[in-house]
Amino acid sequence: MWLETNRLIIRSIQRGDEIIFSGMSQDGSLSQVGFDANCSEWINDWIEEALKLTNNDNPRENYIPCTVILKEKQKRS
Repeated sequence: MWLETNRLIIRSIQRGDEIIFSGMSQDGSLSQVGFDANCSEWINDWIEEALKLTNNDNPRENYIPCTVILKEKQKRS
């Protein structure tokens, strides 16, 4: 999946995203959505499951995991 607006890119989860999610979870701000400070212990398994769901491409049966990227932040990286 790839959706793009003037400000955002919404794309399918990719290998490598686990680093971003693990980093964001360290301050506790993602705990309400299940990413605790220890998510680095299980995030690789979650990414693999997300990739399978993306490949199945059946939103009526499962969610389609995605990553939202603020274009402004991407330019600074």
